[in-house]
Amino acid sequence: MLILIAVVAFFAAIMTFFSGFGLGTILTPFFCLFFSVQESIALTAIVHFSNNIFKFSLLRKHIAYNVALPFALTAVIMSLVGAKLLDYVSIQQFNYAYSVFGIDATITPVKLLVSFLMIVFVIVELVPQWTFKVTGKISYMIGGFFSGFFGGLSGNQGALRSMFLMKAGLSKESYIATGVLIACLVDISRLSIYIQNWSDLNLNSQLNLMLVALLAALSGSLIGKKYIQKVTLKSIQTLIIVFLSCIALLLGLGIL
Repeated sequence: MLILIAVVAFFAAIMTFFSGFGLGTILTPFFCLFFSVQESIALTAIVHFSNNIFKFSLLRKHIAYNVALPFALTAVIMSLVGAKLLDYVSIQQFNYAYSVFGIDATITPVKLLVSFLMIVFVIVELVPQWTFKVTGKISYMIGGFFSGFFGGLSGNQGALRSMFLMKAGLSKESYIATGVLIACLVDISRLSIYIQNWSDLNLNSQLNLMLVALLAALSGSLIGKKYIQKVTLKSIQTLIIVFLSCIALLLGLGIL
């Protein structure tokens, strides 16, 4: 099991180093194969945050603070609002649950809405006539508002954040580094809420597993940093479109 977790965390970290999202999306359902949902969320949050801090140390000189700070300001606030609203929405009976190939899936209005937004982003990215730029403090704050709010509702904030940042006209290094800083700030705000619910979890028993996943993720980030000069911005955009399309599909089907 440890080897399997290390392999998944390693390759997920490499892929998400360039895309700017997806590590949590991949690790959480994977951990759920072996642990409870609460334990899986806690383990993923720790690995995700630690990996983001490590990436920040690798890329901090490339951060576009004029983009990151206004974006993060509204993203952090609205992620908390979205997370709180999720508590209310979760108790409403609007869900449709089903099972396919042994996988339990649940379709909710929130998942459908976020899936729809992701598909819209993909279509806009694919149609040249609809291409637009996100520039100026107000635009960055609006981007943070939407990615934070809907990310807080769905847990897929990184995907929406990446689509906005790709429109900010940043270099590939600056795009990755700026997204990392925003992710770190959002992680801090989310961890402050999650930690309150971890007292009943026996995470010490999963310490070896967590360290293996973390070391594998850090190794993946190092590989990503090593090859950053060989990766083009166009290839990153393509990766984001493919990755976002897959997440939108799985989210809309209720699998994520």
